[in-house]
This record gives sequence, C-alpha cells and structure tokens, in this order.
Amino acid sequence: MSSERPTAADTYANRAEDIAAILAWLTDELEIHAERAKARPENWCFAEDLGHVRKNIKETLAFLSGSSEEQIEEALAELRM
Repeated sequence: MSSERPTAADTYANRAEDIAAILAWLTDELEIHAERAKARPENWCFAEDLGHVRKNIKETLAFLSGSSEEQIEEALAELRM
C-alpha cells in the first residue's frame, strides 16, 4: 500500500469527474421521473420532488458561483420569458 497522499490537483480532477457523472446520471433520472409524472399528471408529488431537487441544486450553484439564490431566481425568470 502506498503512503503517498493524493495531490490537491488529483483530488480536484477526481471530484470534477464525479460531478460530471452525477449530472449525467441526474439527467437520466429526470427523464425517468418525467415519464412517471406524465402517467399521473394529477399527482402533485412529482412536482414536489422536483421542487426539492431544484432547491438543492440552486443552493449548490449559489455556493459554487458566489451568486445569491435571488440572482439565480431572477436569471431563471428571464429564461422563462
């Protein structure tokens, strides 16, 4: 077993790859979730699921970008126009 510690650059690269994989996985899961929601359009649970996910992603984006959650909300509102 090696006693060599990973470098910050190696750890960063590994974590960035993990995040990219998680984002791809999330996209796949959103497609599956959308199909389930489409089959039961009257069920608010699916919308609530996405509300929870949206909140967590927005918090993560605010943390990483230095933007406020309000700025993110404003940007999202502009995209919907």
